[in-house]
Amino acid sequence: MKDRRPVFAESYIREVVGDLITAWDPENDDDQLRWAVDVLVEYFDTVERTDIISEAEDEFVEFLSGIDYSPDNRVPFPRKELDDSPVSIDELKQLAVRRTSTRWFEQRDVPKEPVDDALEVAMQSPSACNRQSYEFRLYDDPEMIDEITSLAIGASGYKDNIPLLAVIVGKQRAYFNDRDKHVIYIDASLAAMAFQFALETQGLASCSINWPAIPENERQMEELLDLDCDENVVMLMAIGYPDPDGMIPYSEKKAVETVRSYNRY
Repeated sequence: MKDRRPVFAESYIREVVGDLITAWDPENDDDQLRWAVDVLVEYFDTVERTDIISEAEDEFVEFLSGIDYSPDNRVPFPRKELDDSPVSIDELKQLAVRRTSTRWFEQRDVPKEPVDDALEVAMQSPSACNRQSYEFRLYDDPEMIDEITSLAIGASGYKDNIPLLAVIVGKQRAYFNDRDKHVIYIDASLAAMAFQFALETQGLASCSINWPAIPENERQMEELLDLDCDENVVMLMAIGYPDPDGMIPYSEKKAVETVRSYNRY
């Protein structure tokens, strides 16, 4: 933050340090935990000391002395250090137009590698507090795909043609306040769009499948996928190599001025 206060995070810094110590596993080299260590090193180098902050620092320094740690400098940095965008707006527009809701696929397997590459892109999407409150469950077994898509709406005409199905599941456990229960849908949807663009760059097409708010369908899906009580299906997505002879709909989009306004009450 600009104009940062000399004392900040005092009310929860001891909890943060305690959680890091609890989560640290010397047998598992977790990049996110090492990122947390980098941030806390920067924090204690920056903040002014109070009794509470000093106690948290003592605990952190003792922890730091007992682990194998070398700074990786994963801390905030000036925006000006970013390289210029490698993608022009015209190129991005072309990709957006190219990405179409494709329902007809070649009947061949989808390799895991391009899907994982697309997920790496998806995981760069913004999420509240970087909590990434979602999971992509992937299915390439035809019987499982049939069972799952039978509970959805809008896939009955082509569900036998889907080589790979993604079920995007939101996890409420990422948020501890009732006010944030909607956030899993935002997090997952942002990731889903980036995922579809990344698939498209690798020759893979996709189609989002509506997941209905029908209690009986939700109950059946919960049992079928063995979902935990805090897990909610956000959407389904069909994925595969597009059939070159398959038809795709032309979707005329609204004009920009019909969805854009400035300073409107």
